[in-house]
Amino acid sequence: MDETAQAPLTTAATANGDYAEWYASVRHRLSGSGLWLCGDEPGRMDADTAAKCDYRVLLTRLSPWEDTVESFTHRLLYQIVRALPGVYPDFAFLPPRADQALFDEARVPWLIGIHSKKPALSFDAIGISNSIVQELVNLAPLLEKSGIPLKKSERMARPEIPLVILGGANAIHTSILMVPEPPVDVIFAGEDVEKVREVFATAAEGKRKGLSKLQVIAELVKIEGCIAPDAPQATGKHHAETPATARLMIGAPLPLSADTAGSGTIQISEGCRSFCSFCSESYVRKPYRDENAGALFEAAKEMKKAQGLSKIDLFSFNYASHGDFYALVEKLLEITPGIGLKSQRMDTIAGDPRLLPLMHALGKSSLTFGIEGISSRLRSYLHKNLPDATLRRALEIVMSAPVREVKLFFILTGLEDASDFAELADLAALVKSLGQRVGRGPRVVFSATALVRFPWTPLEWEAAPTMKAVAALAEEFEKTVSRTGYEA
Repeated sequence: MDETAQAPLTTAATANGDYAEWYASVRHRLSGSGLWLCGDEPGRMDADTAAKCDYRVLLTRLSPWEDTVESFTHRLLYQIVRALPGVYPDFAFLPPRADQALFDEARVPWLIGIHSKKPALSFDAIGISNSIVQELVNLAPLLEKSGIPLKKSERMARPEIPLVILGGANAIHTSILMVPEPPVDVIFAGEDVEKVREVFATAAEGKRKGLSKLQVIAELVKIEGCIAPDAPQATGKHHAETPATARLMIGAPLPLSADTAGSGTIQISEGCRSFCSFCSESYVRKPYRDENAGALFEAAKEMKKAQGLSKIDLFSFNYASHGDFYALVEKLLEITPGIGLKSQRMDTIAGDPRLLPLMHALGKSSLTFGIEGISSRLRSYLHKNLPDATLRRALEIVMSAPVREVKLFFILTGLEDASDFAELADLAALVKSLGQRVGRGPRVVFSATALVRFPWTPLEWEAAPTMKAVAALAEEFEKTVSRTGYEA
């Protein structure tokens, strides 16, 4: 740990123990004029209610605000915590790289509540939302620069240090944290609202009973999905009957971002029906469940009334899988002119002639599709149910549609050979000919990433190729695509 991190993190704090005055003095020097740390969000807990709370939770992202501001789940977590009696939630983010020197210069902790401007050490618990595995590289510096010891024994020896609880979509892939002196105290894997609520309710009740942090941890690991990383034990993930998150989003804080202004999110389903061998979601978020369309519509009406929304985004791994999808969209159009949809599976586009016209009517001009394997052989290996005939039919529909851009995503498995790249070349040529057939065509971008063999998937124990091998495949991918004149 460097000298800046070891120094007392109080230089810029006022007598009230917050950094509001420091923020006001440097805001003009921060990225984006400091909007990410402003915290004047409509819908946040009011100051009078916050002052009555006896338990404080700092909901933390391991990435900067700008990269996570559109996160639906982070605001959902805020709503779950704020509903607990006497519990105050606040948001914190990894400071942008350009701002970190300003924090260090004034010996300001990196973790500050954006609403309260209070440092991490003034909270009872830090709830870390870990979305993707790459974010874990930010965990140690973020804690260290906030005055929080990285060793559990040191945190336990100091009552003023908050509990560090890590959850989120990547929580199930955090075995790297399972060491004798872990940087977090509890890992929670799960999506069920009631279990998340139980975690923070148990922690708050433990403090009120005067329990030590070790005693609180002992209570937390009794909850399904919770483990202490220094003492791993068998646990399970509880799956709620339906997501049941829509009503919780009524009155949620609205981020101060032009990209999210006037829009809200409702989760219409949970899980995925498919079994793609590379996809963690296909195996850890089963079974697939639909949310009731009537309940979703009623929640959307309340959200619009409470927050003045002009757009509703539908959150789902595959929105067209919802049993009442078209009826739901029709009802939502009665109350809002805008409905946001993520891009869709190609087999659904090929099999449902209504879907693409609907997407176009809703203003979606950029489409993204995961083809995954660059050949039929590799799509079969990845359990991607996308036969050649279905893929061709989907491309014919897409390339003749009035859309601005099409992005095609692929996975490099390390098993590619010359015959597979020949199929990729044929595919790119097909896309080009389809565009020429209609006398125009959207911008087409081919993109590839290396296969990650996630735990809990059928590919978990397969040997991964070296970085050198992946780089060679990526170079061949780019050459193959570029020969057709498309971007790679």
